[in-house]
Amino acid sequence: MLYAGGSDHFERTTITIAGLGDLTLNEQSTDANGVLSVNALHFVLLPALGGANVIVGHVECGGAPAAATVPMVDAKVGVIGGSLAAAAVLGTVYYRRRA
Repeated sequence: MLYAGGSDHFERTTITIAGLGDLTLNEQSTDANGVLSVNALHFVLLPALGGANVIVGHVECGGAPAAATVPMVDAKVGVIGGSLAAAAVLGTVYYRRRA
């Protein structure tokens, strides 16, 4: 389903509910660290009713630095260790096929 403007979603749609407060749908924000926060529903009561915030469906993603790569085989072990491991695996597979 496409909505006005050709988008398949509305970002930050706010509906005012008279006498109660504001309901925001699909509220999205990004902080200085690049963390994206999304609230599916965010209801804010009027100050006369206490001004409480009710959030339903909150998720955050991003912002973490990329993990460093870790080699699979220690450089000290090198080719010999990797070759022995490969030979053991291939030898087991070959032995099972023949048996």
